[in-house]
Amino acid sequence: MKKIFVSAYSLILIFYAATARAIYNPSNLFVGNLGDNSFQGIIMFIIQNIFLPIAGTVAMLFIIIGGFRYIVAAKQGHGDKSVDVAKKTITNAIVGLIIIILSYIIVTVIINALKGNV
Repeated sequence: MKKIFVSAYSLILIFYAATARAIYNPSNLFVGNLGDNSFQGIIMFIIQNIFLPIAGTVAMLFIIIGGFRYIVAAKQGHGDKSVDVAKKTITNAIVGLIIIILSYIIVTVIINALKGNV
């Protein structure tokens, strides 16, 4: 138990030191342009940095849950119904992940078309 505590504490100290160094580094001063504040830029920021990571995480979580259900149902012999439910969960999660990726592609194409970057 003591080894685990010491290892975890050491890792925490290392990460805090790296964070402090990144904050203190004066060569990373960003002066001037504040970035793209257009409507399209804000929408793309929200989609790329908020929606997609959350949706992808949820889809991967459902794939893991479906896999766990499949393993438990197959191991314990619950029957075909439980295995089919697990397979359907995995299939629906993969379809959802594909829809997430396609929605990102479609939105990117539309935004680029509106900007004239086609």
